Amino acid sequence: MAATTNWAGLMVVRTFLGIFEASVTPGFALFTSQWYRKHEQGARTGLWFLFNGFAQIIGGVVAYGIAQGTDSGQAALAGWRIMFLWTGLTTAAFGVLLFIFMPDNPLNARFLSPKEKVYAIERIRINQQGVGNRHFKKYQFIEALKDPLVLAL
Repeated sequence: MAATTNWAGLMVVRTFLGIFEASVTPGFALFTSQWYRKHEQGARTGLWFLFNGFAQIIGGVVAYGIAQGTDSGQAALAGWRIMFLWTGLTTAAFGVLLFIFMPDNPLNARFLSPKEKVYAIERIRINQQGVGNRHFKKYQFIEALKDPLVLAL
């Protein structure tokens, strides 16, 4: 967003940002369900949302600091551009770290021993959901297209 120069560019970038951000909350819920039992998921999901608020607080403090630092007019970029660069680069760096170190399920966790992986899977067996299936199923795709909630999006 820091690179935009007009309203149309801002709306295009914001649209793509919204598309990519739309997967965050369902991703958190999916990730939580693959590691925790049903009765533990509510508290863990609450923590995810708690940190959304915490990020807003920290972001506000950082934005204030950037605004104070750019008030002299000697900054090469406007304060709002610096803010978007800071948040974007921080998010991208954190995303890369998560991509490298965060396993997508307990079976792929490098930090767990084989015995611990079995324990992690057995622990969530009560959820009756499995830990993932990467096979495309046409009937599920068709079912999703027929769902009124999906069509309402």
